[in-house]
Amino acid sequence: MDRLPRELKPLRERLREVLVGGREPTEDEALLVGLLEPLGLIDSVVTRTERRAARARAKAVAEHGLAGTAVRDSVRAVQAAVVAAAIVPAVTSSG
Repeated sequence: MDRLPRELKPLRERLREVLVGGREPTEDEALLVGLLEPLGLIDSVVTRTERRAARARAKAVAEHGLAGTAVRDSVRAVQAAVVAAAIVPAVTSSG
């Protein structure tokens, strides 16, 4: 966490207030959490001991935002495409 550029430290602290402190996010903060959560990047915002609570809060915040839904759907689509790309050649070459 300490490797974060100085300019981003206030943003990280605001996100921690939302994720760990329970403060209601602004629209921009909710949008950012909605982008970070499905990509698995919440851990980079909080300390190791805060991760479990932050992940749960991030899911709740992301579920209510358009960005979270869109990013989550996109991540799932990419994951499905990767799985299909790995399985299809294996199945067709064995037949």
